[in-house]
Parts: sequence; C-alpha cells; structure tokens
Amino acid sequence: MWNPIVYMDFNNLFRTMDQMGMEIPREAPWRAPHAVEWDNMTMQQLFDKICWTSAVRRFATLFVNVNVTSEPHEVSALWFLWYVKQCGGTMRIFSTTNGGQERKFAGGSGQISECMAKELGERVKLQSPVYRIDQSGDMVEVETLNKETYTVRGTLEPQREPEGPFHRSKLSGELIFSAHTGLQPCKSEAEGLMWCFLSSRVLREPVGRLYFAGTETASEWSGYMEGAVQAGERAAREVLCAMGKIHQSQIHQPEPESQEVPALPFVTSFWERNLPSVGGFLKLVGVSTVLSAAAAAGLVAYKKGLLPRS
Repeated sequence: MWNPIVYMDFNNLFRTMDQMGMEIPREAPWRAPHAVEWDNMTMQQLFDKICWTSAVRRFATLFVNVNVTSEPHEVSALWFLWYVKQCGGTMRIFSTTNGGQERKFAGGSGQISECMAKELGERVKLQSPVYRIDQSGDMVEVETLNKETYTVRGTLEPQREPEGPFHRSKLSGELIFSAHTGLQPCKSEAEGLMWCFLSSRVLREPVGRLYFAGTETASEWSGYMEGAVQAGERAAREVLCAMGKIHQSQIHQPEPESQEVPALPFVTSFWERNLPSVGGFLKLVGVSTVLSAAAAAGLVAYKKGLLPRS
C-alpha cells in the first residue's frame, strides 16, 4: 500500500464493485439495468478490465476465493456483485471488525442443530435421504431411500439449499427429513444467461404444499447464518399466510437490526471517495503533460515574436 499506484488501484476496485452493486436489486437481481451484460461476464473478466497492478489482481482473486470458495473465472459478475451487495458491500462482507467475518460460535454453530434435534427427539430422522414426495391426495407422502414412508396432513416445510455436500435437516411440523438437491452455482459462460438467479428464485417459490427455505434463498446475507434465519422466517410466514393466519403483505418483512452487534456505518475519507483510478490518473497526467507542453511552446513562440502581441 506504500505504492500510490497500487493504493489507487485498491481503492478503485472496492469503489467500482460497490457502485456496480448499487444498481442490482436485492430481491430481483435479474432486473438490474446491465443484468445481461454482467451475467455474461465472469469476475475474472471484470478484474481484467478494472485492475491495473498485479498486487490488486492477486487480492481481487483472494476476495472471491474467501467469500464464495470459487475462482474468479467460475462465477458470474452479476451473481458475485449481487452477493457482495446483499451482504452490505465490500467492506461489510470482508471486515473482521464491524463486518461479516467478525464473530464465530464458541464450540461451533453445529450446536444449534444439535440442540434443536435434542428438543425434537425421535421426530428427527437422520440418514434418511428423501427421493419421492407425493402431494396429489389429501396427505403429503414422503418416501426415503430406505423405503420408509411418512405422511403429513397440511403444509410441509422442507429446507432446500443449492450448495454443499452436507445433509440438511428439513422441518415439517412433526417431520424432519433430508433432501439435498445437489445444485451448484452456475457458471455464466458454460450454462448461459441468468440461470444463477432464476434457480435461486425458483428455490423460494412454493410447490403445492411444499415451502422452501435455506440461506441461499435469502435476499440479505445469503450464504450466512443471518440469511438462514431470514429465509426460515420468510417460509414460516408463507405457511401462516396459506393457513389464513396472516395477510400476504406480511410475508416479506425486513429483519430487525441486531441490538448486540449493530452494523455501524463505515466512514470513508475524501480521498477514498474521490481518488481517481489508475487509468483516470494516467489520462489526467497525459492531458496535463500535453497542456503544459502546449503552454510552454506558446510562451516560446510569443517571446520569439512568432505570435501576434495584440
């Protein structure tokens, strides 16, 4: 960071990603003005456009690696910019103080699932992957690979998540089951336009009496514990709405701010807001050089009487 060119490049990288993210709606990123262009571009291609120095290129790669465990050429620019934006921006998602990397659970977050399973007792069925759900009749019938069948009256609330090799616990009132889908984040170049967001949008939509949750279906802090809570509460409100307990307008509600760990605003300096990019600086230097040379030539010509003095 002692190198002013590198500092300008770092500053421009963060600022550009945040400015692009401001154009992307949280709930419907496919409606962004440049959605088609950005979804047909990988983050590697975006970095190639905006990064000038090798130090910042390396850091930009690390930024993608750490946040989404992928390489820049594997992720759509639209998807990654949305992902950063819905976590509060580049500083919020990356910061170990006042940010997404600030705290961990003492003993691991798996304790939450373990405590819930302990309270639910025998209603939790482990090592029972679901391969068929039949809701054509009055009852919802769930069949597992080991040929166990469970029937539920009313609404079933499984949790469906598109990432990771882990078995998920799926809550359905008095039934918990595992139904990992195996979906992976799409690669724009390989799979075509907009599949990342169409798939996440579809994951949120109920199918008959099945209601879906999971952190990857969240519109804020997707991929994090906060996103899981938001998605779970949203799915619960969808069920309450289907049961006639609440109005449809009450389904999507903003999560309240944390009282224990409030998200404090980041203060940026004048230079962070206004420092030019490396490209802008070089253009400025080039224009200044040309103007200075022209002014010097004009002064010489004036002194030698080559220009009229009137």
